[in-house]
Amino acid sequence: MSSRGGRAVVAQIVPFGRGMAARPAFEQGRAISVSRNSRGRAQLGDLVTVALQGRGAKVIEVHGPADDPRVILDAILRDAGRKRRFGAEARQEAEVASAVDIGIGASRRDLREQAVVTIDPDGAKDHDDAIIVERRDGGFRLFVHIADVAHFVPVGGPLDQEAARRAFSAYVPGAVDPMLPRELSAGACSLYAGVDRPVVTAQIDLAADGEPISATFYRALIHSRRDLTYKDIDRHFDGKSLGADDVEDSISAARELARALRARRMARGALEIESAVPLRRERCGSSRDGDPKRVAPADRGVHDRRQRGGRTAAARA
Repeated sequence: MSSRGGRAVVAQIVPFGRGMAARPAFEQGRAISVSRNSRGRAQLGDLVTVALQGRGAKVIEVHGPADDPRVILDAILRDAGRKRRFGAEARQEAEVASAVDIGIGASRRDLREQAVVTIDPDGAKDHDDAIIVERRDGGFRLFVHIADVAHFVPVGGPLDQEAARRAFSAYVPGAVDPMLPRELSAGACSLYAGVDRPVVTAQIDLAADGEPISATFYRALIHSRRDLTYKDIDRHFDGKSLGADDVEDSISAARELARALRARRMARGALEIESAVPLRRERCGSSRDGDPKRVAPADRGVHDRRQRGGRTAAARA
């Protein structure tokens, strides 16, 4: 019975002779006996996290029934070393950092007048990048604004160390285990519309055919106009107004640029890879919520190609 990152493993409580045992849930391994005193409130069939103790095991966390989709997702995160609470020092550091004044100075440009928007899937919990595209001299000027997380995270501190350990935010259907406390990940570091936010900006000039001409990188302050979804963009391309001419001009320019960038990618022999994804999670007529309704190919639409094109241009720059 192996474990990742220490002597703890996610297991399911199963019958074992006249008692119960913990059988690894997501890896190969034999069932380990769990005494009555060592299983706490765990019941037969539950997913639990156990600590190995010699030839036995002790339940240290009860996730819940193994036939509950939400419990399974929670256990998967725990098995991957996630779902660990942020320490008191890291949480305190996040609370202080979220209240830090941003300020404008020689090291940060004021771009709050730009018609910047974020574009994310429905139900997105945070917005970590925003864009605007301008037509310039027969070509384009693309601004890709990335949330300036470093502005809020002191180097080498408890928060920085915990973020380095996590490395990224882990997503499962309907849930996320963030890299940073929610005060930052879904607060000060999220580029919500209507509030000033610090960013790191990639400013890229491109020819009409998408060929990069020049690129500049700097820190800036933005004020996003709209939190748009992929569906909002597709509906706009079908004729629905976004309510602001400058935003619509940017989206129109972005569409033209995306087409040019896509043509360049295809000319280089790029592959188009499609996959089936869960469309949504809905109630399925039972007392439990979270069962996948269906799995089907998702229509990525123009929005996704446009956004991937902008990110690719920033990365190549």
